[in-house]
Amino acid sequence: MRKLLQIMPGVFMQVRLQSIILLLTAYITRGYSQQIPYSSAIPNTNFYYQMVDTIVRQGLRNAGSPADIWVENYAQSLFSSFGLQSITTQSIPIQSWQVNSCNLKVTSNSGTQTLSIFPQLFVDWSDTLTGSFIRFDSTTALNSVTGKIVIVNYKLDPFAPAAFQPNVVYTYDPDNNINNTIHPQPIPHRSNAAGAIISQILSHQPKAVICVLNNFYNTDKLWGLYSRTDSIYDIPCFWMSRNNWQLLNTALNNDPNSTLSVQFNTQDNPVNTKNVYGILPGNSSQYIVFNSHHDGQFYGATEDAAGISLVAAQAKYWSQVPQSQRPYNMVFLWDAAHLKQSVGSEFFVDNTPSIINQTLLCFTIETPSLEGRVLNGNLIILNRPEPRWFYTSDTLSLRSSLYQFVQQEDLRRTYVAPPTLNGPSPIGDSHAFYDAGIPIVAHLSTPVWYMAAADSTDKLDTASMNKITRTVIRMIWNMPNITGIPSFEEKGLKIFPNPSNTFVTIQGLKPDFKGTFRIINLAGIEMKQGNIGSSDAEVIQTSLLPKGMYLLILTNKSGSNIAVNRLIKN
Repeated sequence: MRKLLQIMPGVFMQVRLQSIILLLTAYITRGYSQQIPYSSAIPNTNFYYQMVDTIVRQGLRNAGSPADIWVENYAQSLFSSFGLQSITTQSIPIQSWQVNSCNLKVTSNSGTQTLSIFPQLFVDWSDTLTGSFIRFDSTTALNSVTGKIVIVNYKLDPFAPAAFQPNVVYTYDPDNNINNTIHPQPIPHRSNAAGAIISQILSHQPKAVICVLNNFYNTDKLWGLYSRTDSIYDIPCFWMSRNNWQLLNTALNNDPNSTLSVQFNTQDNPVNTKNVYGILPGNSSQYIVFNSHHDGQFYGATEDAAGISLVAAQAKYWSQVPQSQRPYNMVFLWDAAHLKQSVGSEFFVDNTPSIINQTLLCFTIETPSLEGRVLNGNLIILNRPEPRWFYTSDTLSLRSSLYQFVQQEDLRRTYVAPPTLNGPSPIGDSHAFYDAGIPIVAHLSTPVWYMAAADSTDKLDTASMNKITRTVIRMIWNMPNITGIPSFEEKGLKIFPNPSNTFVTIQGLKPDFKGTFRIINLAGIEMKQGNIGSSDAEVIQTSLLPKGMYLLILTNKSGSNIAVNRLIKN
């Protein structure tokens, strides 16, 4: 009996420890699997397909085109149907490039054959160019291209998402198959090897250059980002599909004295394109922005009718949450001129200071897509998501919160990456917000049909789109609760410098004010606190804070929160 009693405390301790572990496990599991408030308001997968299909059926949405104007009007109608307030358009003058016609005529001893080609961006005039040809390869002397129509194999670089893995923060790939994704990179202006060859050829004044897409799927329709400066090529360059190249090569082999005639009609017209946004007021002075672009030169089902449908899904959901329970003011933006290097999102940031100065976070949600492969010139669609990046600011806990909910929603083949993964700013329409010091969560993928003709509704990954919507909603509900607190501006207060390196000054406090301040991160964790109110220009040291975005909350002597403001630490 004594021996049993000697053993029992250890047994009880072990049982107690196991009970604690079970309780903690249950608590954590309950936290991970907690229900989304108003979950019945979340759109189903059909919502995305139907919206994207409706948009794509309007035609190519190059900025200022009838199809894109239709989408701008559609946005206003849709936002109104969701009950958004202050629906606003911002008109932006730009140059918009479009192709009216383009073909290649081959005249040989067997007659004339007409083949389709497609002008590369910045070819901006109409002409017919006729001349002899030269097929360029590694043995061709550069000075032999002068005055000729040059035909060259343009090899797109291979794109392997796994190459970025060492520089990402988190990877959610339970099937361990991101490494299996390799396809041609459909962004030719970044294809350094082939681009360097073309530059050398152009420096020797050919009449024209025809770039054959032999390692791509069978298409010549390949677009890209517009020039910010509207510069054009002095010498026109064109894309040719691999199938048309086989026909052309056969004709040239049969008659080496064949002549080629390039006929093309393109335009770079001045147009006005519009940002469209609407607001859902919440119980807060702070804003969250959701954005994606509405223009799409290449039908743009996944780039980016899918993105604006994700923004619409957020608007639909949050519109059904009562304003008293909506944690933030919310802005839903369909921005313009993405293909003009994101001019629309930059315009919004530069021209909407009343929103931007109080914006807590921006979700840019673009290009959810199924994966595609190229096999012998054929395009094959795989029944799995294209690997995706969430470019996410390093504000404390934002990345870990995202990763938690990516796992909870089983959003596979996902990287959580720093915004600077590809350069000093993130790519896509989030960069203007990031450059303005606003934390971002920006979803992006790069399928093989990105900026190419095959970007149609059969490429939509609607299952992932639903999971992206749920992931974003979960993140917002789990951000710190600051509802009902006025902004500094509403209380007549100023804070500077913001962003801050070592200190901030609060100006505008009444001489008799006595209270405290708290600096919390986006997880609601208090990072600094202290007394405040001894002078009209109160200084708070920030040098020890990690780089990131915080909320600075002022509390009066009775303990009531009286003002909140976004604080950025450089």
